[in-house]
Amino acid sequence: MSENKSESKFGIAGESFTLAAVLVAVPTLVFVMPVLNYKVPRNNRELARVQESLHYATEDYYEIRDNVIRQSR
Repeated sequence: MSENKSESKFGIAGESFTLAAVLVAVPTLVFVMPVLNYKVPRNNRELARVQESLHYATEDYYEIRDNVIRQSR
């Protein structure tokens, strides 16, 4: 009987760790990596492209975050 309790505790801890790891890794990949590769836009077309990619990256982040939270329930 104690084995079942330890398994369930480990399962909950494992899921919490996975959730925490995803919530830390996704923003890092979505927001930090583009900043490291960022080049100053030379004209309005390049600036618009950067703004558009940031917009899509933000949407992707929120979608992934919501999916992870939904799956962890």
